[in-house]
Amino acid sequence: MDDHLWDRRVTIVSMRSLCGKNCESYDHLMSRYSFADSLWNWRGSLLSCHIDTQSSFTILAFERSSWSPQMKDVFLASISFVVCKIKMTGNHTKAVMNSSISEFQIMKKLDINGHPRRADRIKEVMWYLPKENWVKCNSDESPLGCPGVAGWAGIFRNHIGSFLGYCTANLGKKIQLLLEFMDAILAIEKA
Repeated sequence: MDDHLWDRRVTIVSMRSLCGKNCESYDHLMSRYSFADSLWNWRGSLLSCHIDTQSSFTILAFERSSWSPQMKDVFLASISFVVCKIKMTGNHTKAVMNSSISEFQIMKKLDINGHPRRADRIKEVMWYLPKENWVKCNSDESPLGCPGVAGWAGIFRNHIGSFLGYCTANLGKKIQLLLEFMDAILAIEKA
């Protein structure tokens, strides 16, 4: 950090790479930097309190006397978390985000631009009408975990593409391989 160089009378001018505005100092990085301020406010909202971010000292000095020793440790751990996040990440990262709505909401609250994953490969799929007097069933199944609670759905269309109906079913707790077989059996039964 530039603070330590200043203490040794070494003059160096640098800008914080995350905001590009101020000289890099510990207080700026931990308390006055807008990204850090957002993280502290978020941490405060999780702990149902306001954290004074005027300086790094006021952040470290903050604690509630009514807190248990465990809660005080949780607060200190949250300080460590925020400090690590500020040092390790920023708006200029090239890392990709997961496709979860909770992660997206947190990143938007912190004013961070998310980098979604690129699609591995987009493949065009053609759907053809069934032969005359035939019924076509498009079906799929999905478990939640392995084994996990699973569901099935099918859509039925005739030879001119008209919608004939649909069917859904709760399959209970199943594994993926069994679901593939059940998918075919249910489609035949319901047709």
